Formats: sequence, C-alpha cells, structure tokens
Amino acid sequence: MAFLLEPYKYHLLVFAPTAIEYKFMMDNNVSYSMYFLDYVQKFKNLAATWKYDTRIYSFTNQIALNSAYQEIIGMGEKAVPLILSDLKKEPNHWFWALQAITGYDPVKSGQKGQIKKMASAWVDWGTENGYI
Repeated sequence: MAFLLEPYKYHLLVFAPTAIEYKFMMDNNVSYSMYFLDYVQKFKNLAATWKYDTRIYSFTNQIALNSAYQEIIGMGEKAVPLILSDLKKEPNHWFWALQAITGYDPVKSGQKGQIKKMASAWVDWGTENGYI
C-alpha cells in the first residue's frame, strides 16, 4: 500500500482509485504511479485522436459525439484535470465533456460561442475547485 502515499501530488480526491481499480492494481502488482501514467497516456492518445478526427468539423455535436471524445467523458472525474490542463494550453471544444463530467457550467451567457473566454472560465473554475 506504499503507492497510496504518493497521490497527494495528483489531487488525491480526483485520482484515488476505485475499488475495482485498486483490486486490479493489487492483483497485478501495478503501482499507483504506473496506473496514473497509463491513465494520462490513455487520455493523451484519445485527445490526439479526437483532435485529428474532428479537425474539419465546425458543429459542436459533430465534435462532441466523436467516439474518442465520448471515451474521455467515460473516464469520468479523473479526466477533468487533464482536460483543463489541455484547455489551458490550447483552447478547444472541451466544454461539453467538462459539463457532462462535472454537472456544472461556469461559462456566462455573454461568453457562449467565444472559445477563449469559455476556456478561461473553465480554467478559472478548475483553479478555484482544486483541479489545476
């Protein structure tokens, strides 16, 4: 259980493994660090696939219904810091995923449709709520 001492670096409440994940880690002798890195790599691969697949789309529903994007949503709350980090570096259409996962939308009505302002609102929200 030594790996449980390390997660403070990675937002313990966000990245604490579920019971099933913990059992998998114990059964397969996988350290928390290895598990976390695999999760990050999975996110990066899915995000790259999503960005490539949707690069020519302009409609939000086309962008958000992409299978890689949906799989990122399926990663749940653990994906939120990764999405926010990506959003901070490069404003993109992560808003649907963030709202689906968190159940919240910090974007004011006057900011809707303005990607940079929407990204800024989400990054500010993530900072205030300990995700960044």
